[in-house]
Amino acid sequence: MELLNKHYFNNVDPLFKVLHRPSVTELMLNGNQYLGLRADDPAVDALMFAVYYAAINTQNENSCKQNFGDEKVNLLNKYRFGFEVCLARADFVNSVKIEVLQSLVIFLVSSSLLVLRSYCASIGLR
Repeated sequence: MELLNKHYFNNVDPLFKVLHRPSVTELMLNGNQYLGLRADDPAVDALMFAVYYAAINTQNENSCKQNFGDEKVNLLNKYRFGFEVCLARADFVNSVKIEVLQSLVIFLVSSSLLVLRSYCASIGLR
């Protein structure tokens, strides 16, 4: 998780400031609370999977194989699936938690146009 944290804050965060770096780093590396929520809260889980997805999306194929031992497409699918499961568990349609919004925005901004279109269609956005 340390490497994903590094890639997110080096490659995504400078262009798209959504998260408080010290708080997210403490969550990712030490399992500390995030904005008063426990690390096992579904909203926090969705946020973590969105960060993982965004971090992997900034890597090339060789970097993914070397650093994470898998192909980029497999890692993206794994983290996308985890994000979707956690987002559903967090009841994102009815949630008022800022972490749910943060996770959804990070995921949507870091997704390709093809993924974005299918995702928006699947949740009823046009």
